[in-house]
Amino acid sequence: MKDSIDHLPSSKQKNLTYICDVLRDELEQVTGFANGTKKHGRILKIILFGSYATGKWVNKPAYGYVSDYDILVMLTSMTSLKNIRFGISRRIVSRCECASR
Repeated sequence: MKDSIDHLPSSKQKNLTYICDVLRDELEQVTGFANGTKKHGRILKIILFGSYATGKWVNKPAYGYVSDYDILVMLTSMTSLKNIRFGISRRIVSRCECASR
């Protein structure tokens, strides 16, 4: 298993860094509001898996296929996940859509 994303082009590395920053920021925002404390629901790991992790991604929009990022976020507790998963999903999608414009 790779420990870095150095095998990816710099544009993909920037995308993934941004995604990780958004995940950390939004988790902090949502857990802070949901639980009244920011130390509840910490991220333990963010794992990239799938085609980008293995170096086998596809970018062929003419054929209708472009690989997406497969990301696993490990939190300190399942309770945190149950409380925040819908709120954080909406916030992340909205924030990433705004950044891509």
